[in-house]
Amino acid sequence: MISYEDLSIITDKEVYPPAEDSYLAAEVIEEEIRRMGHEGVSVLDMGTATGILGLVAASSKSVDRVTMADINKDAVRICKENVAFNAKRLHAQCSVVESDFFSKVSGRFDIITFNAPYLRTEEGDGKLGGIGKAVSGGPSGMEVSSEFLRQAPQHLNKGGRIILVVSSFGDLERLVREIRNNGFSKEREKKIHVFFEDIIVMVLARREDLVRE
Repeated sequence: MISYEDLSIITDKEVYPPAEDSYLAAEVIEEEIRRMGHEGVSVLDMGTATGILGLVAASSKSVDRVTMADINKDAVRICKENVAFNAKRLHAQCSVVESDFFSKVSGRFDIITFNAPYLRTEEGDGKLGGIGKAVSGGPSGMEVSSEFLRQAPQHLNKGGRIILVVSSFGDLERLVREIRNNGFSKEREKKIHVFFEDIIVMVLARREDLVRE
């Protein structure tokens, strides 16, 4: 079990555990919830794994709905356990769904988070289960993030934000193209250096929303 702030996170050998990228993303989520400046914020945590990012969001009094989604059955099971275990610390209504990207996700959200698989992997590695699938970002390290960005716009509220975790090991030029091609702009980023890579948490907004603001 891992502790983060007031949360206790149950882990599992088949589920990606909280690490430096998770903690950096959690900081950014808390910042973005505050920047929303209103109550009733809705949050989707894609690829939730243990559920740590969704739980961080659900701990805020400004958030009233959190959906946590993962394609990994073990992650869904552990995430549900973590929601139940931390129930007294949560303010939002939480739901956990087994979903391939947005296939089983309904509704729109103010914030969508994705600690994406970002390691460069050979063809076929992404077919692995559990931890293997959780870290396999495809040959460029950006295939999973790119597909997420193509599907995300129709699930994001006006004025909403995408919080995306990527690595400097991936093809960042490709990612920049995907961000632009799907109607987003990078509003800001926060990063840390871990071993031989930078972990980057990007906050993305629709271009028209940034113009209005």
